[in-house]
Amino acid sequence: MVSLTDEPSVKAARPTGRRPYARFAVARALLAADGPTTQQQLVTDLGVTQSSASKALSTSLFDGVLARRWGGVEVADRGELFDRVVTDYPGPGGVTTYWWSESPVLQQAQSVADADETVLLSGDVAADAISAWRRPEHAVAYTRDEPDLRRLGFSMADPDDYTLMLVYPDDKTLWSTARVWTSPRIADPMTASYDVTRTGTLGDQSEAVDRIKDYVIGRTR
Repeated sequence: MVSLTDEPSVKAARPTGRRPYARFAVARALLAADGPTTQQQLVTDLGVTQSSASKALSTSLFDGVLARRWGGVEVADRGELFDRVVTDYPGPGGVTTYWWSESPVLQQAQSVADADETVLLSGDVAADAISAWRRPEHAVAYTRDEPDLRRLGFSMADPDDYTLMLVYPDDKTLWSTARVWTSPRIADPMTASYDVTRTGTLGDQSEAVDRIKDYVIGRTR
C-alpha cells in the first residue's frame, strides 16, 4: 500500500556514537585480496588514515582470522570473517527513504543508477549480479546525490510496502570497498549480503547470502 502523505517515509538511523566504519571497510577490502595486503595499501584503497587502519586490525573483528605475512596481512579464514562482517556490521546510518514502482525490480534499479552517477546498488540487485538464482524482491540504492525518483515513475511508500530503498549513508567507505571489489556501481558482497538479510521477506535470503559467501571464499582478485 502506498502512503498518502505528502512526503516519502523517512527513517533516520538512531545516533549511537561514532560507528566503526573504517574497521568494517578494512575487513571488506582484505576479503577482496588473494594475498598479503599492507596497511599502506588499505589506506590508499579506502581513503582511511594509517591510524584507523592500524587500530582496525587490532580489534576483535579480526581475532583468529588473519595471518601475518612478509608484505602485510592476509585473511586465513575467509568464511569466518565474512560471517562476522555481515552479522556485526552496525548499518550504514544516515537517512533512508522508501519508494514504490510497478516496474520489475532490476529495471527500477537500473533507472535510478542511470539517473544518478553516485548510486551504488546493493541488496537483491547486487546479489543478482554476483550470483543470480532468485527473483529480487527489493532494490537497495546508496546515493550521495538527490535523484528525482518521482520523475522516474516512483511513488512515495513506507517501510512495510516498498520496492526501492534509497539510502543516504553516513558510511562513505561503501564506495571505496565497491571499487576494491572492481565494480564501482555495485556494493561489495558483504554489504550486499547485509542488505539481502535486512530486506528479504520470502525466507530464502539466508541461501542467497550463502551463495555470495561461496563466491567470496573462492574469489581471487
